[in-house]
Amino acid sequence: MLPLRQIKPKNARTKRFLDNKAPQAVENPRQTLFLRYTTCSEVLHLVMTDLFALKRHLAIKFTKKNDVHPFEDPSSLEFFSEKNDASLMVYASHSKKRPHCLTIARFFEYKVLDMLELMVESETMRTLSQFKNAKAAVGLKPLISFSGSAWESPETNAYTLAKSVLLDLFKGSDTSAVDVEGLQYMIHFSVDEEEGKDEVRKPQIHMRCYLLRTKRQPGSTTPRVEMEEMGPRIDFRVGRVKEADPEAMKQAMRKPKGQEAKTKKNVDTDLIGDKVGRIHLGRQDLGQLQTRKMKGLKRSRDVASDEEDASAGAAEGTAADAVLDAEAPINSPLFDLPPELWCRIARFSLEHEQYDLSDPDDLAHFEKTRPLRRSQPPVTRTCRALRHELLPYYYGKCLNIFLGPYPSGSTYDELGFWLKVIGGANRRLLTNLTFFAFPTEKDVMEKVMCAELGVKLTFHRGTASSELADIVPPRLEILQVGKSAPDNVWFYQPYIVRFE
Repeated sequence: MLPLRQIKPKNARTKRFLDNKAPQAVENPRQTLFLRYTTCSEVLHLVMTDLFALKRHLAIKFTKKNDVHPFEDPSSLEFFSEKNDASLMVYASHSKKRPHCLTIARFFEYKVLDMLELMVESETMRTLSQFKNAKAAVGLKPLISFSGSAWESPETNAYTLAKSVLLDLFKGSDTSAVDVEGLQYMIHFSVDEEEGKDEVRKPQIHMRCYLLRTKRQPGSTTPRVEMEEMGPRIDFRVGRVKEADPEAMKQAMRKPKGQEAKTKKNVDTDLIGDKVGRIHLGRQDLGQLQTRKMKGLKRSRDVASDEEDASAGAAEGTAADAVLDAEAPINSPLFDLPPELWCRIARFSLEHEQYDLSDPDDLAHFEKTRPLRRSQPPVTRTCRALRHELLPYYYGKCLNIFLGPYPSGSTYDELGFWLKVIGGANRRLLTNLTFFAFPTEKDVMEKVMCAELGVKLTFHRGTASSELADIVPPRLEILQVGKSAPDNVWFYQPYIVRFE
């Protein structure tokens, strides 16, 4: 095998020229060469003029005719590419078989890498001059967007190649940062959805160019962006395709070693571009792990929110919390269990309590001289975690209170003081406070209880049962299950008290 011939420069000018053509770590901006065939329609003349205007300062346009067939013999195009140092080429031709045809070619080492044919639809084509508005300045990078499922096909096809070629054609020079003031126009490519696999005509590609305008928004520092079409407006149909050789594409995609980012230990970047770090910790002592401070066990669940709870009586209600706050944390094996497990075990320790306030012994449970913490289950006074978990369950599920008809003033006094002390949060959890009254006196007794107890409440019709029959006077035994009352007999009805 003969070695490749190397050209030795004879002077400094030749050496600079050869060094400029040699592979570089940072390549020059891609030049685009515009050529035309011996026959070229007026529509293609206008299209080439508008595309050249968008690519100006990175484009070279030839005006002479060239008898070149790119898909049969691209050697002439490769010569033009090397002569003008162009890596992109737009070739316009027109024939009966392929009317208004644009061939876009990419080069690697001055050899054709891949090619794509796009047929221009002459009926829908509109030029830059047909849009009577301002145009973007020369040399600015455009925003490029693609819409349509065909662009994102998992398999390589004509549309995935078209997306890659169009992106290289219009993206301009590579920059590390872009000034927002320089974003003046956008090029949008959309593709129609494919109606059927047997269709002869492939989905069209629509090219639209929009001028971006920023306007002030009242009351906001962020400007409002408006788009105005500035042209050209071109619709394409995909023609022939020449895909790149896999080995040549692999060589073209190689990156120089100097441009690779230095990797940092335990620092990575995800798909979105966010920096993700990894921290290595030593061996943890699980015996010191705090497991009982849960969101659901915060003190806010038991703190009264009503205005009346801020009175002097509420100070005694928080006395138990103050004592528990001063205690040292309790290290109990119970809290080594999962929270949902030790909560269930603690609830088994609560007993269901029932009080009839017409009985003096039961009423003594609510007297003012009795501290609140003595009237609560002992297990709730062991630690804060059990207190804040079990008190809502105790007031809502375990405590049953019955209030007979026409209670005395002392009953109202003791019960009202107890309701204020336990706080609004626990008061709203009471679901088993039952009051007996005549149906005709229900509204009156509701107002009387609101005034006597000093809290807001409502009556709701309850269900009669044999357990309630022992609390009301003996003449009302008809409330027992299985017995019915005569139509002319007045009897009391149970009402469930709900607090607001």
